[in-house]
Amino acid sequence: MIGRRITAVRVLGLHAVSPADFGRRVAGRTFVSSSRHGKYLALHLDNGEILMCHLRMTGRLLYLPPRGRMQWPNEHTHVVMRLDDGGRLIFHDTRKFGRLWLAQQAEFPTGVDAIEVTVQDLRWAGRRAAVKSLLMDQRLIAGIGNIYADESLFRAGIDPRTPGGALTDEDRVRLAAAIRDVLADAVVNGGTTFMDYRDGLGREGRFASLLNVYGRGGEPCRVCGRALCSARVGGRTTVWCGHCQRYNQAT
Repeated sequence: MIGRRITAVRVLGLHAVSPADFGRRVAGRTFVSSSRHGKYLALHLDNGEILMCHLRMTGRLLYLPPRGRMQWPNEHTHVVMRLDDGGRLIFHDTRKFGRLWLAQQAEFPTGVDAIEVTVQDLRWAGRRAAVKSLLMDQRLIAGIGNIYADESLFRAGIDPRTPGGALTDEDRVRLAAAIRDVLADAVVNGGTTFMDYRDGLGREGRFASLLNVYGRGGEPCRVCGRALCSARVGGRTTVWCGHCQRYNQAT
């Protein structure tokens, strides 16, 4: 998108944008740079404003090339931005949880970006909350959702119910490396698609076939062969191997 000018904007779903004059303020602007932190995307415009985007559960920000056909039902397309190359940037969201908004500065969560997490970022002395819940707290670490929390904890060999304050130095070293590795592998494979997720060109991700635990409750562990455990942890369905992942009790 960098260097492309927005020639026209159609807002079809007012719930998806803010402020109310979103279309008028975005039309005529040019994308000059982009940045990202956790799950938030910031597209910087030539007038100093920033187009923020959070896709949430089913949002898609898609580029349709010139003369390209709309690939999804129009009732789920909430914003269409025509570009000076003849293409379109569309915001499509089936469940209507995603959002586009204009900001004067990038509005990112406060936690460290998950791709850059270090051992020091996992020092949670005295915290009794489950490590799974802490990993998904965007104020602590920005960008980890349910899928990648489960997968990171499996690779690190840590039971997701373990209190954060019970992690040993060795646990933190393994977990920090596992988070970075899982996310890097997911990016290389285009993300994880079960139903809705697509990349910016409408392609499905390929990481689902590489998942070790997420969504596999009751199935055999790919390492030890034992049945995987499944339960609610921090309000989210969580899957882990009771043999390969160790539980530490807080002291």
